[in-house]
Amino acid sequence: MKAKLEKYKSKLVQEPAIIAPYLNPQIPKPTDLAKLKLVVDLVHNSLQCRYSAKVSSRQSIEQEAAGNSLFAAMFQPQRGVGGNGNEVDQYLLIGVVQSSGFIDILSWWSARKELLPGHYQMAMDYHETPTTSTPSEQVNSAAGHEFTCTRQSLSSSVFIMTMCLRSWMNAGIFKVPANQAQAAAALG
Repeated sequence: MKAKLEKYKSKLVQEPAIIAPYLNPQIPKPTDLAKLKLVVDLVHNSLQCRYSAKVSSRQSIEQEAAGNSLFAAMFQPQRGVGGNGNEVDQYLLIGVVQSSGFIDILSWWSARKELLPGHYQMAMDYHETPTTSTPSEQVNSAAGHEFTCTRQSLSSSVFIMTMCLRSWMNAGIFKVPANQAQAAAALG
């Protein structure tokens, strides 16, 4: 058991386990300077390695669209080196978002797409897929009810047909007659 806990603990220090909570605006950032530096360095490196090309290509398109006029150059927001230099600092200055209810993280990031383009891309990558989904859990639960210890000898094709028929019956696509005489008449 202790070995399993150690293995789980080692997985918590992997990049997704650090970046995903960092990108959640409702979770406080580390107050310990060493931990904060670790997170900031990891995010900064990730922004430079994975997201700088996406952000810089989008910025060059925006600059072309602006016509490179003096007015556009004067009033366009300044960004750090590579487009990501100050983005981490800007995000950390936002602080924790206080809310009594649910905040849709993807909508929150969509509203800040222009201000923090690298963080937005990273948030879409890390938070786009839900960690659990109800339909898959329902399928696994239904499969568990069908494939019990007394029915372990079902072939895979019979098991698949049984699951398919069950889903059709639940959806109302296939109706089962009330008695066997009606079932025989329906088949014959």
